[in-house]
Amino acid sequence: MAAAGICLALAYPIPAAATPAIYVQLFMHSEEPHVPDTPNFRDMTALTAGNTASTASYIYWRNQLREYARMCSDRGIKLNFQSDWNFLEGCWKWEVKTPISNIKSNTNNLTIIQYLESLGHEVDPHSHEGSSYTYADVAFLLTKCGGTDTRVAGGHRLDPTTFAALDYERLTAASGVAPGVYTSAQTDPANRAPNWFPVLLMGGASTSHENDPHVSGIWRPASATSYLSKSPTITGIPAIGGWSDDLRQVARLAADLRSGAIPSDGKIWTVNMATNHRDIVDNTFLQTNIRAMLDTLKTWQDAGTIQTTTLRNTLDNIWPSQSGSAQNLYAMPDDHVSFSLNWQDFYFKAQSASYLERILDLHESLGVPLDVFLTTWQADILADEYPALLGRLASSALVSPGYHIRPPKPYDNGFEWGTLTQTSITDAQRHDVIENYEGHRLDPWACTSQPTAVPDMTRTGGFARMTGLFGYAPVSVGAAAATTPVNLTTVVNDYFHDPDDTASNGASGAKMLVRHASYTNLNTRWNQATGSGYDSDESYLYYRPEHYDWKLITLWDPTLPDHDPGQTLAQSMTDARATSTSGGRAPWFVGVKLHDKDLFSTQSAWSLVWPNSNDASWNLSRLNPSLELPAATQQQRFSTYQAIVQDAA
Repeated sequence: MAAAGICLALAYPIPAAATPAIYVQLFMHSEEPHVPDTPNFRDMTALTAGNTASTASYIYWRNQLREYARMCSDRGIKLNFQSDWNFLEGCWKWEVKTPISNIKSNTNNLTIIQYLESLGHEVDPHSHEGSSYTYADVAFLLTKCGGTDTRVAGGHRLDPTTFAALDYERLTAASGVAPGVYTSAQTDPANRAPNWFPVLLMGGASTSHENDPHVSGIWRPASATSYLSKSPTITGIPAIGGWSDDLRQVARLAADLRSGAIPSDGKIWTVNMATNHRDIVDNTFLQTNIRAMLDTLKTWQDAGTIQTTTLRNTLDNIWPSQSGSAQNLYAMPDDHVSFSLNWQDFYFKAQSASYLERILDLHESLGVPLDVFLTTWQADILADEYPALLGRLASSALVSPGYHIRPPKPYDNGFEWGTLTQTSITDAQRHDVIENYEGHRLDPWACTSQPTAVPDMTRTGGFARMTGLFGYAPVSVGAAAATTPVNLTTVVNDYFHDPDDTASNGASGAKMLVRHASYTNLNTRWNQATGSGYDSDESYLYYRPEHYDWKLITLWDPTLPDHDPGQTLAQSMTDARATSTSGGRAPWFVGVKLHDKDLFSTQSAWSLVWPNSNDASWNLSRLNPSLELPAATQQQRFSTYQAIVQDAA
């Protein structure tokens, strides 16, 4: 149930005040001990000389919370502070039962919980229900600290694949939630917690909230297994939608409401934005990132685009007054489909050009974007023989031309040139070999895998050729690197995009690579220090997000090892979401892949003339017209592709 990090900036477009108000609940979680780096506030000892694990930590965390609450109230922003048992045990112990000297001097002689409420903020129970503490125990502790139990369940568990509420029935049971620590076994009756009865379910509770459902509104869930369906009756405990804590997504919601892309009549629109207690303990982060986020929310609130409010106020006052407590449940489109055409045939030139034109017609007529990844010899063919088609690729608003690595792929496993894997040469020398290959032309008809000795400025090859044709460093696909006997990954990625990207160091300037992996979440980048792809602002070189790699050739060729008969677009999205069990997270991406030869040939020309080895010879004798598919087969395959694009549209 830890909160996610916040994406911050002040440059988001601010829709006009005519936008229907979006009600933003800014909430903060304070976690159990060590989840992560959270002290055990209950078991700290009184402050003594030399005792570093002391109440000084509680005082610091308390004061940072006070500062954050004041930053919010100074901007007219409401806050929901949602604490698990840990911080509340500290508050009860160090501010109520055995107060630290002068602990409340900076909060008007109030506990920190009472002080938050005095500023107009709300304090809700939030529970992982660990260490035997249940929601009933946490709500009880909140009142012991002088607060008011709002009866808001500050997070609950959801199955990320189905969004079934795993603890919904227990939270909504008629008998309430029983305590696990402050039970009838307590000898002091004042330390016995009553059963707890929530009135509002707030948000999911996936790790860092990354797999929470992206929905807006208030509704009564139909059941535990139909959590994201509205109950047909007016009974049941309401749930509130969180949408996203990414400010860009809030701006997107506001823009769609303003434009009418989302019908807004008579509905309530909600956003829950997460922070975490441990975030604000870093004072630099509090005074920079958090402050920037609050300033943005204030600007939007002043413009009438949003209204910050507390969760209980939204339930008790805003929902009835704005929509008559009518249920509203709007889900963010989290499913994404990208179409990639890998265009690389140099033998069936006319067929390749014809099908490319037909596919462009199809995508443009349906408004479905696509990437077209060209080998540079295919770009040469288009430039020489089909210039209008090349111009169409470059000018279409729906097409993003990209680069597909060409054979002999001298840095890939099974293809690598011997010089690259020699242990006697340096990475700088390897970089020069790759730069030479990517900056010079290859002629597949010349029966050699070596690039031309001198670059022809009008016919340079590789990545440099694509940059010259389209005026920018395109997305690149196929830049896989050998890992033995020398790991070439870092030097290959350094060529495609160096963090010190300048012309002098020979980096190509690419911002994104396409890779084939089990899945790739949005914002995954290559990290030079660790030699791996992971999510971090300290890394560089984005990978294109993808959770399911749908190679359409598997629909037509049952001999392939990853053949998956009966595959549909809907099933591919299900398969993409299924990666949540192993670390995949929303938004979900399906990559639909098509090679030109899939439509008209039994084999790609280059894969026939170039063996999967570092042999430098080409064999053109394997090319002949009999490789072309029968006309009926071609039509059947194109019709299948057409249906998938129509389905996506």
